[in-house]
Amino acid sequence: LSKNEWSLLTVGGFVYLREPTEILCANSIAFSPHGSLHFSAAQPWDSSLTSQLMRAGRFQKVTIQKWAAAGARYMCWISPEEKLLAPRAHHGGVALVFHELDEEDTLKQDKLFEVVETPSRTELSKRESANAPAIRYLTSAMESTLLFKVVGEAGASIAKAEESRRFFKAARERRWALLAHLLAEVPQLATMTNDQGQTALHVIAVGQPSGQRACQLLKALKAQGAD
Repeated sequence: LSKNEWSLLTVGGFVYLREPTEILCANSIAFSPHGSLHFSAAQPWDSSLTSQLMRAGRFQKVTIQKWAAAGARYMCWISPEEKLLAPRAHHGGVALVFHELDEEDTLKQDKLFEVVETPSRTELSKRESANAPAIRYLTSAMESTLLFKVVGEAGASIAKAEESRRFFKAARERRWALLAHLLAEVPQLATMTNDQGQTALHVIAVGQPSGQRACQLLKALKAQGAD
């Protein structure tokens, strides 16, 4: 995996879809003192929302070292226009929980960071301080914003998987013209296998295809190394 892909899996990011099953691209995120993704200063989190989001499977264990070192145990990405938080977090945000999800926030440590257009003036001055340690942003009263930026597209593996998915779907549906088009664009698709270890050649042959177009496609797949 590339650095960006590892960040997407361990930290999170954004996946853009044309339809529920068609991925256009994905972007990972990374810490940066000059990040373009800005969050508000820490705000108190309504602990009554924790159980609701937990039942929906929204909370994940904290994997970011900076957050874990500050005591955060669970995190939840808040969607834009989240009804539970309306009118807060108009652009979304992230909630951090500092205890087990079935425990009360007795110390009032849980926080919400809203996505905002620009950081506060106070935060900008903090970022300009070269001597401020990174962990400072999540310690004490957690007064500052989080520092993120959207980084390079984690698209190589995702794009490859999406091409393969479209290719095998077309094979199952006997869409010969689309198969020929995809194969011409990405010849390596001929040797890719599905979850059952089958190439598109095998998937097509099982259906006992007939017709000149199907025969031409089978020959093209064999010529590209399919078996």
